[in-house]
Amino acid sequence: MKDHAIVNNSELLELLKKLGICYERYKHQPIYNVADAEKYAKNIDGAHCKNLFLTDAEGKLYLAVTLNQKRYIILRILTNKFYK
Repeated sequence: MKDHAIVNNSELLELLKKLGICYERYKHQPIYNVADAEKYAKNIDGAHCKNLFLTDAEGKLYLAVTLNQKRYIILRILTNKFYK
C-alpha cells in the first residue's frame, strides 16, 4: 500500500479492492449539506453520515465522521480535543 494520501477515485477503488472491502457505488451530484442529502440520496439504503474534511495550520488532513447526518459537529470542541 502507498504511504501517501489517496488523490483520486481510481486509487480509492483500487485500495478497497486490495483490502477486500465490498461496496456499491452511487453516482450523484455533489451534496454539501443535510438538506441536499435528504433530497438527492434518500433512496440509497444504509447509514447516511456526515463527513467533514478538515486541515490544520500545518496542512495535515483530518476526516471527521458522524453516522447520524443530523448530528452537529462542534469544531471548537473537536479542535480542543486535538490541541490540548
